[in-house]
Amino acid sequence: TRVIDPASEQPISLAQAAKVLGRSHPTIYRYSTSGVRGVQLETVRLGKQRLTCMAAIQRFLDRLSE
Repeated sequence: TRVIDPASEQPISLAQAAKVLGRSHPTIYRYSTSGVRGVQLETVRLGKQRLTCMAAIQRFLDRLSE
């Protein structure tokens, strides 16, 4: 699993990512754990919360469209 760098990328919650992508929170969680067609959404775990960033979402979408 690829991990975002919270020091250089602005982290957002998976709930916020779900709103951006127009998907449900469980779907975004699945994107980060199981992936889609072998591509996983990059995340970082901070305590009990899993975070991603807009750049990671863009990389995820770019890899899916290749």
